[in-house]
Amino acid sequence: MLSALKHLLLFSIVAIFFAVSLSPQNAQAEQFQLETLTISDGLPSSSITTLYQQRDGFIWFGTDTGASRYDGVNFTNFQFSESDKTHISNNYITKIHEDRSGNIWIATEDGLNQLTQDNEIIIHNMISTQSSLGSSWIIEIYEQENGLLWFGTGSGLTQYNPQNKQFTAYSLFDENQAYETSVSGVFSDHNGTIWAVTDYGLATLNTQSDQLEIVKFEGELAKQLDPVIFYGAKKAKNGEIWLGSYRNGLFKLNLETRSINNIHFNKDNPSNQQLPSNHIQSFTFKDDNTLWVTHGKGASRITLDTMSFSHLTHEAFNPNSMPSDYVPIVMVDQSGGVWFGTGNGASLYSNFKQGTRLYRPKPISSELSGNMVYWFDFDKDNNTWISTTKGIDKLRLNKDLISLQPISELTPSMIYSATIDDANTMWISQADGLTVYDIDTERLRHFSNAKDNPHGLPESEFYLALPDNHGNAWITGYLDVGLILFNPDKGILKQLLHHNDNSYAAGGNFTFDKQLLHNGELWLATTNAIYRVNTQTYEVKHLPLGSEAQNIRTVKIYQDENNTVWVASQGLGLVKIEVSDFWSDDLQLEYITKEDGLASNTLKGVTGDGQGHLWITTQSKFAKMHIETQKITKFPSAINHKDSSFSDAAIAFQKDELYIGTNNGAFKIDTRAIKSNQFSPQVHITSALIANEEYIHLNSNHSIDALTLDYEQNMVQFSFAALDFNAPQKNQYRYKLHGFDERWIYSQNISTATYTNLHAGDYRFVVQGSNSDGIWSPLIAELSFTIKKPWWYFAIISLVLVCALLTFLFLLTRYQKVTELKNRANFDTLTGLSNRFRFNTVLEATVNQKHQHAAVAFIDLDYFKEVNDSMGHDIGDELIIQVSKRLSSNLKSDDLLARLGGDEFAIILRNPGELSQLVNIIERLRLAINTGYQIQEHWIKSSASIGVACYPEDGLDAKTLLKHADTAMYAAKQAGRNSAYFFNEALSVALQEKISIKQQLQHALTNDEFELYYQPKICLKTGNIRSFEALLRWFHPEKGLIPPDKFIPEAESNGQIIEIGYWVIKQACITANQWHQEGLLKGSVSVNISPVQLSQPDISEKIEAILVETGFPAEKLELEITESLLIENVETAKKVLSQLHDLKIRLSLDDFGKGYSSLNYLTRFPLNTLKIDKGFIDSFLDNEAAKAVLKNIINLGNDLKMQIVAEGIETEMQLIKLIQYQCHTGQGYIFSPAVNTQSAYKMLTGETVLLPKFMQNKVG
Repeated sequence: MLSALKHLLLFSIVAIFFAVSLSPQNAQAEQFQLETLTISDGLPSSSITTLYQQRDGFIWFGTDTGASRYDGVNFTNFQFSESDKTHISNNYITKIHEDRSGNIWIATEDGLNQLTQDNEIIIHNMISTQSSLGSSWIIEIYEQENGLLWFGTGSGLTQYNPQNKQFTAYSLFDENQAYETSVSGVFSDHNGTIWAVTDYGLATLNTQSDQLEIVKFEGELAKQLDPVIFYGAKKAKNGEIWLGSYRNGLFKLNLETRSINNIHFNKDNPSNQQLPSNHIQSFTFKDDNTLWVTHGKGASRITLDTMSFSHLTHEAFNPNSMPSDYVPIVMVDQSGGVWFGTGNGASLYSNFKQGTRLYRPKPISSELSGNMVYWFDFDKDNNTWISTTKGIDKLRLNKDLISLQPISELTPSMIYSATIDDANTMWISQADGLTVYDIDTERLRHFSNAKDNPHGLPESEFYLALPDNHGNAWITGYLDVGLILFNPDKGILKQLLHHNDNSYAAGGNFTFDKQLLHNGELWLATTNAIYRVNTQTYEVKHLPLGSEAQNIRTVKIYQDENNTVWVASQGLGLVKIEVSDFWSDDLQLEYITKEDGLASNTLKGVTGDGQGHLWITTQSKFAKMHIETQKITKFPSAINHKDSSFSDAAIAFQKDELYIGTNNGAFKIDTRAIKSNQFSPQVHITSALIANEEYIHLNSNHSIDALTLDYEQNMVQFSFAALDFNAPQKNQYRYKLHGFDERWIYSQNISTATYTNLHAGDYRFVVQGSNSDGIWSPLIAELSFTIKKPWWYFAIISLVLVCALLTFLFLLTRYQKVTELKNRANFDTLTGLSNRFRFNTVLEATVNQKHQHAAVAFIDLDYFKEVNDSMGHDIGDELIIQVSKRLSSNLKSDDLLARLGGDEFAIILRNPGELSQLVNIIERLRLAINTGYQIQEHWIKSSASIGVACYPEDGLDAKTLLKHADTAMYAAKQAGRNSAYFFNEALSVALQEKISIKQQLQHALTNDEFELYYQPKICLKTGNIRSFEALLRWFHPEKGLIPPDKFIPEAESNGQIIEIGYWVIKQACITANQWHQEGLLKGSVSVNISPVQLSQPDISEKIEAILVETGFPAEKLELEITESLLIENVETAKKVLSQLHDLKIRLSLDDFGKGYSSLNYLTRFPLNTLKIDKGFIDSFLDNEAAKAVLKNIINLGNDLKMQIVAEGIETEMQLIKLIQYQCHTGQGYIFSPAVNTQSAYKMLTGETVLLPKFMQNKVG
C-alpha cells in the first residue's frame, strides 16, 4: 500500500509537470521580472523540490539530485556520496528545516539527515532507528513551540524528542482500525494539539492512546471536506488553517467556528480573478494580507482583503518569466523576496522590482517593434508613443497593452524620434526624411530627404524634430543637416550650423536633444556641450562645459518648474544652469557629480516630475534627486537585466510613471511603487582556507572560537557573503585584518581576501557587506586567530639571552678597545693626527661658519716612495711620525693637522691673517720639513711640495677648497718639488688645460695626429750616425704642437700610453727597416717605453708580433727604460726584460745618474746601453766630483761591455770632455734636435752636416 501510494504520488507530480509545461500562456496585466538560478549557476539540478532559509540568512535548495546551501555566490552541495563529508542518505530532497538548537534537518525520500552543530551528519532511517522512524520517506517537518519535531512520513507521523534523541512513530486509526497513510502537513492548534494532513483527511494526535485519529466533521463542513484530498497545511498568524488540495483548490479553515472558505478555479465561470488551477502545490504568506500560491499552472499572488489575483506563468522567449509552470514550492525570504522552486530552476521575484515593467520584442505576443528605443513622447490623451528602430508603438494610458506600429502608412525606414506638439501633431525624424502625422485625423505627410527633393532638404538622416507650437519644427540630424527651421507648407525657413564656418559643423558635431526655454532661446545638447540659438536673430553661441579642450558631450536638457535648466553630460555629471534674461550671458553653472551621490559622471538622460524631483539615468541605473536638497536616492535593484544599456536621451516622465529606453526594450516604472533596498543582510565568513585546510564548518550555526595556528600556516584566504539575494552581484564588501591593515579595504563586489606571509601575532578579520543598493549592513562577521611564534623564535631568544650575557662580559673587558675604535674613526693610528674623515668634517664646519677666514694646505712629501722602497717601511713610518711632530710644533692650537694617508698631510689654518703672514707660515712649515732626519743609522734628507687654497677667495665649500689646494700642490710637484704654491687662476687654467688634453687625447691616434721625430746618436770616434731615437710628437689640428711633457703623463694616467706605445714601436720599425733595406742605417732605432706599457704581461708577445709584421730585425730595436720602472717592481721588471732580451731586443737604461741610481741595476738586469742623464751632463764641467763620477760611469760601462750614451750635449766643451773620457756615443742639440722622417733621411744620405767644425776636422 505504502509503495503504491508513493509511486502514484510521484507519477502525479511528473504528469502535472509535463502538463503545465505544455499549457498555453495567459496574458496578464502585471509583469513579474524574475531572476533564475540553474545548473549553470551551481545548482546540482534544475528540478527544485523544496526551499528553506535559515535564521542566519543562508538559503537551501532541495532538488532531485541533492541539497544545496547558497550564499549568493557559491553553492555547498550535499549529495549521496559515501566518501564525502557532505554525504546524505538520498538525493531526492523533500524537506529542509532548521530547529531551535541550530541542527539542519534534510529530509529525503529515503532517510532523514541531521547536520548537527558539531558538523556531523547523522543519517536516520528505518534501520538506524530500529523502525521507530516509521518510514524512511519523509514528506513534512514541523517544529512545535516546545521544541518537539514532527515528521510527516510515507506511513504516518513521527515525533523526535531532542532531549532524549528518541523517535516515536504514530499510526492512523479510525474506530480502532489502523490505516497506512502518508502525512503531508502538520500543525498545532491553540491548545497544543497536533494535527496531521493524511490521505484520509485531517487527523489529530490522541496523547492518551498515542494514536492518530481521523477528525469527524459534521454538517455542511463535512460535506465540503469529505471528498477533498488535502496536501500541505499552513497556520496563519490569526490561527486560521490554510490547506492545499490536489483537485479542489485552497481552503481556509477556522477551527474554532468550524467554518471553511474555498478559493478555487471555477471552470464554469473562468476569470483572471480566481486561481487558474485547483491543483495546489505550495503556498506561503508574504505578510498578513498577501498569500502566494503555486499550482498546476504556475503561481498566483492573492491580496486577501480585496481577494484580487495576480498570476505568474512561463512565457516562451522571456528569460525573466517563470522558467516553468511546474512550481512545487514557494518561499518568502527575509528581505521580502519571493522564491519559486520550479522544474527548471529556482527563481526570485525581488521585492524591489515592484512597479517596473519591461516592453520588448518577442516572437510570440510581442510587446514592442524593436529592441533599441530612442524616444518617448505623449499625446493630448496622455498615451505614450515609443520610437524604436523598427517602428513607433503606442501604449495606451492606464493600460499595459501596446499597439504595434499603429501608423500603418509610415515608411519602415530607421526612426530616431517622434515628438508631439500642442496640436497633437507628431513630428517623426527618420533616415529618409521627416514625416508629419496628425494623430487626431490620422493624416500623414512625408517630406523626403532624397537627392534633388522638392523641399530642399539635405540628403542626410534626420535625428530629432522639435516643434515650436507655431506649426514649425527645428530639425537636427547628421553632419550637414545643421539646424533647420522647417514648415510643412513653406519648406525651409532657416538653416543654421551647416557650413564649416562654425565650431558645430567644423567639429563634426550632432545633436541629441533640443529644448525651447521659457525665455524663447533654443538650446541644443550636442557632442560638444551646449549650443544656444537666438530664435529671433538666429545668432548662435557655444556654451562649453568644463574647459574648452574637454569637448564634453551632452545628451539631454530639462527645464524644471522653476525655469532652472538641467543638462545630462557625459563626463561632468549633471549640470545645473540658472538662466536669466533672454540671450544674456549671465549664466550660473553648478556641477553635481559622483562625489555628490551620482552613480557615475557619465549620464544618459535627465527629466523631472514637475513636483520638485529629477530622474537621472546612467549606463544601466536610475536615481531620483530632490531638487531643493539635492539628495539623491538610487534604485540599483529595480532593474537588473544583464547586457542592458540605457539609450542616450531616451527618458520621459508622465503621471507618476518614468519611461526609460534601452537596447533591449522600454521600461515603464511606477515611481509610487518602487522603493530602495533598506534590508540589512547578515554577513558571514563562508570560508577560511589556511594552509589548504578549511576552518569554516558545514553548519553555519557552529560558532568558531579563536584559532591558534602554527607559524607555517601564515597564508590565509577568506571568502565571505552578504546574504541579500535581490542582486548578489551588486553587494559590496569591505574588510580589515586588525593587526595588519590600518584601514578598510574596499573590494567592491569581490567576496574574497587573501593574506600571505603573516608574522606571528594576534589577528582579527572583520568583514562588512552591503545590500544590492550599496547600503552597508550594520551586521559584521569576524574571525580571530593567532599565529604562533616559530620554534626557532624561542631558540633565538635563548641564544640572545646567552649572547647578551656574553656581550655584557665582553663589553666590561673591552671598554677601552671600544673607545680606541672610536678614536680610530677620527684619528690616524700611526701619527695620532686627525684622519681624512675628521678633517673633512671639521673643514665642512669651518666653511659653514659666517665671517670665517681660513686656509687649507695640502702637503705631499717628495720621493717618499723611494725611501720606503730602498730603506724599508719601518724607516718610512718613522719619517712620517717625525714629519707630523715637526708640523704640529709649528701650528697654533686652533689649527688642525691631519694625515690623509701615505705621505699626504693637510692643514686647516684658521684666521691666518694677511697674505704675507700666511706666506711666512707656509715657508716655516716647508723649512721645518726640509731639516734632515736621523732615523736609526740613516740620515735622511726630505722635502715636500705644498699647495695652499684660501677660504673664501678660492672656494666656498670644502670640496672645492681641497681640489684647489691639491691643484696647487700638483703645480709645486711639477715645478721641481720642495716648493709651495698658492692656488691662483693660472693654476686653474693649467688644470683646465690638463683636462682638455685628456679629453682630446682620446681621438688623437684615430685622427692621425701623432708623428714620429728622430734624433741621431753620433759615434764620437767616427762621427757617423750610430742610431736614432724615435720621439713622439702630437700636432693638434687647432692647437698645433703639444709638448710631450703635457700629454705623456695624461696618456700614462688613463692607460692610452699602451696603445700609443705600440703604435710608436710599429712606426719606428717600419721607417728604420726601410732605411736598413736602402743601406743607409747600419745601427739601431731606439724607442722609449713607458713603465705602464712595460708592466703589461703580454708586451713581449706584442712586440714580437710587430717585428714579424714589419720584418725589422729584433737586434736593431732598442727599448729605453727608466729607473722608476726598476724601482717600482724589481721582480716584474727582471722577468719582462729577460723576455725581451731573449728576443735579442737591445735594452737601454735611460736617465742614469738621475734620482736614486743604483749600480745594482747594472748587474741584475740584461742591459745593453747606459744613457747618462742630461742633468748630469749639464753640471759636470764645473764640478770636480761630478767629473770623477762621470769618468767612473763611463769606465764601468766599458768594463761591462755596455754602450755609453751621453744625452743632452749642447756645447763643444761638453763634447770634447766626453770624447776625452772615451764615451762611445753622443746625442744632443750640438748635433741636431729631433727632426721629421724626411729630415732624418737627409742626415743618412749626407745631405745634412751634423758634426761641429772642430769634430769634422778631427774626424776628417
